[in-house]
Amino acid sequence: MVIENKDHIKKNIFLEYGYPSTAEEKMQLIKEIGFDGIFLFADNNFEENVKLAQKYSLNIETIHLPFQNICNSIWEEGINGEEYTKLIMDWIKKASDNKIDKVIFHLTQSKTPPQMSELGFSRIKRILDFGSECNVYIAFENLRNLEYLEETVKRFRDHENFICCFDVGHANCFSKNIKTYDFENYRGLIKCLHIHDNNEEYDDHYLPFDGSIDYKEVFKKLKNINYDGELTLEVICKNNTLSEKDYVKKAKEAIDRIESYLL
Repeated sequence: MVIENKDHIKKNIFLEYGYPSTAEEKMQLIKEIGFDGIFLFADNNFEENVKLAQKYSLNIETIHLPFQNICNSIWEEGINGEEYTKLIMDWIKKASDNKIDKVIFHLTQSKTPPQMSELGFSRIKRILDFGSECNVYIAFENLRNLEYLEETVKRFRDHENFICCFDVGHANCFSKNIKTYDFENYRGLIKCLHIHDNNEEYDDHYLPFDGSIDYKEVFKKLKNINYDGELTLEVICKNNTLSEKDYVKKAKEAIDRIESYLL
């Protein structure tokens, strides 16, 4: 994965940002407003969304791998953990087939996940090795229970396909350590971002600057560890007080402002 410092940093937005418009209408608007690309969730609409992204010349930065009600099984004995590992590998293959070189992985879900296990780490190793075969990087995301990510970093940081996705909103509302986050521990590993805001209580996925996060300070720290990836909004509008076009415009203005903190 070669990412170069540029005067223009690529800017992306989660396709499912809210509003009842179709995927094609969203992509038309995303392109019109000036975003470079999108990121997609692994779901039944994936193949069609890939075709639409190609039609509108939008880059697909990442696929967010499935996690709801299943990702904890990676740590547990039994068929569910094996089936989940296979599901993840199937999506890595789909990413590779569509020339998408990064996928987002959750190590846990909920406040009380299963204990870490050697079985879980062996499955993670299989997933990383398969990523190497497919030329797809596995980006591990920070969640509530940072010790899972920290231990995974200790074990696999030197694996050629191990990278991290820093989720700004999660550090504010889940681990609540955005002001003290140990960015230095992730130097050279953070290769993609999920950017959204909240008020420290819930994972609201507000537009940046609509919550309590000090983005200038966060991106000063990211700049200090030489972050050289793209800027990706994981925002989801839940009240539709703005027109859809005005919402996407506001999103673009926010990401442009954040870009200025890195250049």
